[in-house]
Amino acid sequence: MPKYLIKFVSEELHAKTLTNGKLFMHPASYYHSLELGQGDIREGALSHNKMIYMNNHFPIYCLYSVEESEIENGFIKVLKKCIDDFHCQNGYAVVLDYEKFVSVLPTLNTYGYKMNAGEVQYHVIRNNEFAILVNNKNGLNLFIKHPFYVHQKEYRLVVFESLPKECDHKEYSFESSIESITNVVKISSCDLRDEIFMIPIKMKFL
Repeated sequence: MPKYLIKFVSEELHAKTLTNGKLFMHPASYYHSLELGQGDIREGALSHNKMIYMNNHFPIYCLYSVEESEIENGFIKVLKKCIDDFHCQNGYAVVLDYEKFVSVLPTLNTYGYKMNAGEVQYHVIRNNEFAILVNNKNGLNLFIKHPFYVHQKEYRLVVFESLPKECDHKEYSFESSIESITNVVKISSCDLRDEIFMIPIKMKFL
């Protein structure tokens, strides 16, 4: 189970949007045409070979999950490669307490649509999984990514609202601000040691 979650963002305004309790979410299909790293042509795929898709119009929200083993003397160790993927070298890391974030998830207004959340699994989708994924009602295919992205250690939220093709995002809000369970860190202010960024925790509630 994660200890913390991190949202990497390129702009301070995006960090404030999250701490104010608003999640800006793109449909899975949005990531098909983005650059390598953040983009993934396989998002929403039922097969990593045939590129057959399902649920790819559902909005998703991606966070980096932090285990106890990645914490050292009040700092979270994050690979520089991961931050490079999200083009956030001059951006911000919003650190969230995992347990407290999960506890407020039921208060997220999803306009009556079901939501699922959990850690992403990293493996190549096998042919014998096709029927399982097609019949799964919890969007399981959106929680499986190719092993190429394993370093991104993603924790994902999925809202089961099928957005129209012309809609490339939707915003969902908590009942109130979640600032008290977050810490916003400017990444350029963090120490870089052997290709690892040391991100301070310093949560406000501690």
